[in-house]
Amino acid sequence: MNTISSNKDLFGLVRQEFTLAAGNPKAILIFTAFLPQFVEPNSNMDLQFFILGDSLPGIRDGSDINLRRYWSLLEALVFQPSNG
Repeated sequence: MNTISSNKDLFGLVRQEFTLAAGNPKAILIFTAFLPQFVEPNSNMDLQFFILGDSLPGIRDGSDINLRRYWSLLEALVFQPSNG
């Protein structure tokens, strides 16, 4: 694959991921309800939102990992094979 088509594919993937993430209700909720609590109105708002937005993947991934752990524990408790 040449570099030009590789860059187009990469740009398409980035655009697709951005579109998907922008329509995610969890992301919208975090940006509109949770993150503004940590913004200082008398400081540089653009920089603050950039930093908070940059930390969003870590928050999202952490919550998803915890949900998977909880589901695995619940699944192990509920669907244990019976000894009999």
